[in-house]
Amino acid sequence: MKKKIKKNIRNLKPSGFFLLAIGLICVSITLFYVLEIKSIGAAAGSQLTQFSVQNSSINAWVMRGQICTATATLKDLFGNTIPNEGPVELQFKVGSSWFFEGAKDNLTDASGFAQIPWNVDSGNINADYRVRFPGSVNWNPSQSNVIAISIDDTLPTNVAISHTGGQNPPPGNVTISLTAQDQQSGIRSLLILSSVNGNPFNGIQTCSFSSPFPTTTQTCNATKTYNNGDHVEYYGVVFSGADCSSTGVSTLVGVAVPAANIFNVGGTAITLNLKGYQGSSFPSCSSSSFSDPVSASSGQDINFCYSYTGVTPGVSSTIRIDCNNDSTYDNSVTHTPSSASGSTQVWAPVFCSGQFTSGNYIVGGKIEQGANSAQDTVNINVSAPASFNLALSGNPISSISPGTAVSFTFNVTGASAGALAYEIDCDYTGTFSANTTVSSPNNPHTLNSLCGGVYSTGGATYTAAGRASQGSNSDTEFVTITTSGSTPKPTANFQITNASNNPITSVTVGTPAKFWDSSTASSGQTLISWIWNFGSGASPSSASGAGPHNVTYGNPGTKTITLTVSQSNGAADTISKILTVSAGSTFSITATPVPASGAAGMNVAFNLQAFNETGPINFSADCNADGTINNILSNTSGPWPKSWVGPCNSFYTSAGIYAGIMRAIDINSGDTAQAPITVVVTGVSAADFSFSVNDFTVSFNGSASGGSPPYTEWCWNFGDGTPVQCGITSNPSHVYNTGGGAGTFTVTLTVKDSNNVTSAPVSKSVSVGPPISLFSISFLNPINATNISELVDAIINFFALIVIPIGVGLIVYAALKYIISGALPEERQKSIKTIQYALMGIVVVLMAKVAINILEFLLS
Repeated sequence: MKKKIKKNIRNLKPSGFFLLAIGLICVSITLFYVLEIKSIGAAAGSQLTQFSVQNSSINAWVMRGQICTATATLKDLFGNTIPNEGPVELQFKVGSSWFFEGAKDNLTDASGFAQIPWNVDSGNINADYRVRFPGSVNWNPSQSNVIAISIDDTLPTNVAISHTGGQNPPPGNVTISLTAQDQQSGIRSLLILSSVNGNPFNGIQTCSFSSPFPTTTQTCNATKTYNNGDHVEYYGVVFSGADCSSTGVSTLVGVAVPAANIFNVGGTAITLNLKGYQGSSFPSCSSSSFSDPVSASSGQDINFCYSYTGVTPGVSSTIRIDCNNDSTYDNSVTHTPSSASGSTQVWAPVFCSGQFTSGNYIVGGKIEQGANSAQDTVNINVSAPASFNLALSGNPISSISPGTAVSFTFNVTGASAGALAYEIDCDYTGTFSANTTVSSPNNPHTLNSLCGGVYSTGGATYTAAGRASQGSNSDTEFVTITTSGSTPKPTANFQITNASNNPITSVTVGTPAKFWDSSTASSGQTLISWIWNFGSGASPSSASGAGPHNVTYGNPGTKTITLTVSQSNGAADTISKILTVSAGSTFSITATPVPASGAAGMNVAFNLQAFNETGPINFSADCNADGTINNILSNTSGPWPKSWVGPCNSFYTSAGIYAGIMRAIDINSGDTAQAPITVVVTGVSAADFSFSVNDFTVSFNGSASGGSPPYTEWCWNFGDGTPVQCGITSNPSHVYNTGGGAGTFTVTLTVKDSNNVTSAPVSKSVSVGPPISLFSISFLNPINATNISELVDAIINFFALIVIPIGVGLIVYAALKYIISGALPEERQKSIKTIQYALMGIVVVLMAKVAINILEFLLS
């Protein structure tokens, strides 16, 4: 084989060898071009758009749904990494939506990344992403890739705040300590705030830490001097280091200011004295009726008196009851003392109702104020059940209509012969009324039609008390009453004033009246809607919202104004009031534009007409109804109509609807009137164009509609930096100079009509360049190449233009020599070899050219 190759080479003509050598050089240049293609983007960032990203990978770190860092690795068709130079567009997918991150010069730069709604606290999530270079048509990869994204949104732990000296530290220094830990992100800073004697909270100590933020437990101490009697509340704020920005993550400690975060400087201990009383009257705590122990009858409720000392006035406290003294408190109420010493009463059956039946009971009481508290007990000695007993029939009484009177039926057992007294306390305030005495113990006995005005609220629950007595014997029974119907209603109301906000009951035609809502919601509710009806002839005739609303009337008469208000529970209330409208002034005007519509720049006159005037009139034009007087026509009298030419022409220069007001003053009477003026200016409604491309030459064809033809000016911006071309040509041609390569440009067209009104711009994208051909050969001087792609292409084309003509010539020469040589085998063999190697040179060059064109076609 080697000998055959050597023999062929020896027989090869110099010209054939030359052509083969040139072909091999072309192949070498092609291989070099393929192997080094990735260096094109690195050599010139502007060339990156020639190539598509074929593969990529992303690393990202997220904090609170915001991308902190995102690093992209981009690879080309051959698996080579494309350097991260020049803008790259990146998107992440959440749910079914892509969130566009824009072009980033450096994807590792966290600035400017948008908030992305990943609702994850910590750990990792999977997210789809895609990347491309600006100008590329498709995203690469075309199918989204899934990556794992690290999430960091931890909050501080082990947070605590406390103070020294107990709940009543002595006057002087008190130290408040705040501690916190964040094992993942570290602690950025700790802040302690306090309030003294009800004043606003102020920061009294800040402890800041530098990056890297410590992840171990950190402590911040604030030592402050307090005076005797100071009431102090405090809390802390912890700033975590975990965040993309410098603001940190804050955690509030004790913002609600719990009892542990309150102390009184130099305060004395709270004391409590608990006593009880069984009876239907309500004596004060100072009454001797309250005692310890308490002698009570079976099943009867006990009223309790809490007498205390050492509390802080004006600070809410909690009153608790432990009905069987087992350290479990059964009920509580709140109480705000007005002085350091005092008392409060809790009436049966709020505490321990019906629990004392027979025997001896110990009841525990407690008062709490902040971290301070005091306890006491009272003994209840219950005697055997009394024979005299009252029961109220029909208990509970349910679903009565609001405001309905109620009948109560008494059943008494154990009563002796003689008169009985029956009494009702409708809402259990301690005052019994409707006393009825009968001459014999008729059982049952009914008290009819009582308490009709008490149970007036729909959907409410009430407690009433009934009492029967005979001599020294008495018994009280409680009954629950519920009402049906609608829930509590608001109370509708409103006020009527003049422009100076003074109350009025009458107004003249055309003079504004103000309507103000003054409705109130029921307890715990909020007003949510207001519906107004201002009566006949009103402008506006109705409105919503609380107002105030300005209303004028066009005719005299008695007007009924109605307001309906609704509150948050759906209940509504309506109120109506009367407003008298007198004739007043009948002065009025009209102003008719001539023409009322037309092209921009038209001359518009207004035909003015006055009615019921008493003298000359001053007209003023408010051309766009903004309260500004743009022109004045003074001292104008009839006969009417009068034409006022052009007071608003300066406004009618572009397409649109112009709404203004013509105002007038009757000089003699001072009466005013106004009329609306509306002018419509038409313009070019649409501009468009089509185009056809022939290599680097583009032919455009523009069109327009609307406005006032003919269209006098067509302005073309061809998008390649050449001057904007304005003129009467609607179908220009333009040649783009791209240096021989393909290019894409944005072309914009605007059109003016005969009234000099310009259309909205219309833009389209135009791509130019030579047609892609796998076998095209063109000559480009290598010296004029602008990049490596053009340089390689020029060299291959140069060799092709040399090799192909010479190769064809050699083939013709060798063929003729073969024919002429006759039967000389040696000469014929040389001719055949020359033809073979000439063909080989031509084929190798053409193959190199085809390979270059295929590669450029795939990567374009």
